[in-house]
Amino acid sequence: MKGRAKSERSSRALSLWIVPSGDGKVRKLRLSYLSLFLLACAAGAITVTLVLLAGDYTRTHWQRLRGYMLMRQLEAERDALVSRENELHQEIENLRLLQAQSLDYERDVRQKLSELSQVLQRATDIDLAEDAGSEQAAPLEGGIGGAELDCTAPGAALERCPAAGILLNRAIVPVMPGEQVALLSGLGGESQPAAEGLISLLDRYVEFFEALPLGKPSSGGKISSGFGFRYSPFTRHLSLHEGIDISVGHGSEISATADGVVINIENNPTYGLMVDVQHNERLVTRYAHLSKIAVSYLESVKAGSLIGYSGSTGRSTGPHLHYEVHVDGEPKNPKKFINLSGTLKQLL
Repeated sequence: MKGRAKSERSSRALSLWIVPSGDGKVRKLRLSYLSLFLLACAAGAITVTLVLLAGDYTRTHWQRLRGYMLMRQLEAERDALVSRENELHQEIENLRLLQAQSLDYERDVRQKLSELSQVLQRATDIDLAEDAGSEQAAPLEGGIGGAELDCTAPGAALERCPAAGILLNRAIVPVMPGEQVALLSGLGGESQPAAEGLISLLDRYVEFFEALPLGKPSSGGKISSGFGFRYSPFTRHLSLHEGIDISVGHGSEISATADGVVINIENNPTYGLMVDVQHNERLVTRYAHLSKIAVSYLESVKAGSLIGYSGSTGRSTGPHLHYEVHVDGEPKNPKKFINLSGTLKQLL
């Protein structure tokens, strides 16, 4: 019975014969199935543990990689936001600079408009009487005189009077706004490019209006003899009067009607004490029959500057101011410019 039991136990075990390569002695290792089962369970547990650890390690590194990638993405977004912030700051600075430039530009425009308004204000401060409505302007109260062309004389005078009459007859009646605009366009020179800056354009307009003799040559007074045909108080012939006579008392202040330079001072047999003021390359005004001159040759004057004092020097019937406007050397009706000032005042 003992031998049988031993034999059964031997059949439930696993024997391993181990032959080392060193001494050649064979060793026998006997393992039961229970031992193998326990070793297998331990190996499985270790394998599962290693697999779980490897999974955790892999997940940990994957999370770290994702975190690193997300951090790099956030850093890139942060850098982009910082760059955009810097761009916005630069745009704000540019807008502030543009705003400052706009304010400076607006201030310059307002200053130019103020200067233009002052020029027009001086130009529209007119209270002279209208010319008579006929070809032969009848004298009003006060003295008269000045240069006149005898239309009954032979030669050049007869040739000039009819041609002048066509133009001057129109000038005696009130000038229409269209004619005044034509007068402005004729004196303005060549038109400037459309792209001309507003400031330079305003500068040109201010300079242009400052040169126009639209101002008032004397304080008060009425026109005692208009521009155009009249019967001469000296010859009693039909004559062409090349200016207007403004009746003012002896010693009244006479002022320049626009900015300019004194180009002539003389004592003329016809005009008496006279002053010529050049306003630009085309415009000249003349102030005659003065009792005293208050300016010197080549002196710069402003609109409203004192030129002299009224009198009755030269060929004159009494104290008054003889006032002429010359365009390109030709006498023009000063009332065109005076009427123009009234039109500008209405437009403003």
